Amino acid sequence: MKGVWCLQSNRNYNTYTYQNGAPQDALGEVPVVLSDFLAVPYLLRAEAIESEPGRWLIRVAYPELPGCTVESAVVEDALMELERRRIEIIVGLVEQDKQPPVPRPPLAVSDPLWAAHDLGLSERVAQLLSPPPKQ
Repeated sequence: MKGVWCLQSNRNYNTYTYQNGAPQDALGEVPVVLSDFLAVPYLLRAEAIESEPGRWLIRVAYPELPGCTVESAVVEDALMELERRRIEIIVGLVEQDKQPPVPRPPLAVSDPLWAAHDLGLSERVAQLLSPPPKQ
């Protein structure tokens, strides 16, 4: 089925949203949706790099998420752009029917919709995260 992935629910994760009482399929797996992928915590790597003699930049990356690296002169700008890029990469992979890397379970407390709006991401991303309207 397109766009449906499952995580094994028999693991004992303390922060895993679905470990207790989540709907499971016949194999005991819990379906994963886009907001779950966006709640996966990735390791953050940060370093100061000399781009040319006397000129320093901050490089931040989520090395577990290929292509998710940013450089900036200001650390706050680098972190905001890195988070924007993380969301865009994950959404892009899901739209291509590819599963993003899941090195650890999603955080139990996370609001990807707030992050998408806060980062000024396109309406396309925000709409993908929004719940369908009630009828």
